[in-house]
Amino acid sequence: SNSGLKTHHVCTKKANEIGIYDMSGNVFEWCWDWYTEGKYRVLRGGSWYLSGRYCSVASRHYLTPIYRDYYYGFRIARTK
Repeated sequence: SNSGLKTHHVCTKKANEIGIYDMSGNVFEWCWDWYTEGKYRVLRGGSWYLSGRYCSVASRHYLTPIYRDYYYGFRIARTK
């Protein structure tokens, strides 16, 4: 309900309890893992586009990896 029905720039909302920004509710994040044998990629984190009950890091959705929209994104992560 605090999104104004739009995507926000990174770090414009409060960080979570461990200091990470935008883990839930801004945009769905494409994940590296496959949902089913090479057909669908996993999406996590929920989006302002759906109701709040889907805005959780535990929430798991899937789509074909060619799909794109303004409420999908990705997080770049690296190892040290």
